[in-house]
Amino acid sequence: MTYSISQTPTAKLSTEQLLEEIASFKTLAVEVVARYSAILAELKARKQYHAFMRHPVLSFFKEIAEGSLHPEAALTLGNKQLISAVAPLPPEQQLEVARGAMVPVARQTNDGEIRSDDVPITRMDQPTMRRAFGPEGIRPVHDQAEMIREEGKVQRIGAITVIRDEQVLKIGNQKIRPEDLKGPLAALGYTLDLSRNATSKAG
Repeated sequence: MTYSISQTPTAKLSTEQLLEEIASFKTLAVEVVARYSAILAELKARKQYHAFMRHPVLSFFKEIAEGSLHPEAALTLGNKQLISAVAPLPPEQQLEVARGAMVPVARQTNDGEIRSDDVPITRMDQPTMRRAFGPEGIRPVHDQAEMIREEGKVQRIGAITVIRDEQVLKIGNQKIRPEDLKGPLAALGYTLDLSRNATSKAG
């Protein structure tokens, strides 16, 4: 199919005509991505490398060529992290998410309460996205909430990892009980109060 690009000065076109031209370019771009992916897949089969194989969208050429990744979804998202997140979904659902469909997510409030919310993928931070999307698709909110609770059991503070379940600190590969720090800290002139606050006891 042959495409021609209008040479009409943009100032002479109506807003509707400008939007129609953009829409036609998007259709063309999706077709180009699909065709590019087929070509790159064939080159890969022939053990030939092409620089576009590292492109943020075209690096998914295999999935697009095989039909497991919707070319418009990949083009619309345009980001490796976002594309990877939706890749396990059926192609039509990938497209819905890419176009802004709301995704149910679990989030933790400042008070520590876990609530359900609906947000588009483009407004998710990395931790939320990792919880919302898994190898089987979009995780149920209940499963996401469990992941948040599990994440809360381990906290990284500088070079020290706090493991709340075991009530220990991990430094390097060594686990240390809080009471084991009393002697070393005393040697430095510090005292250690091992009483727990009410919030920690409740948790």
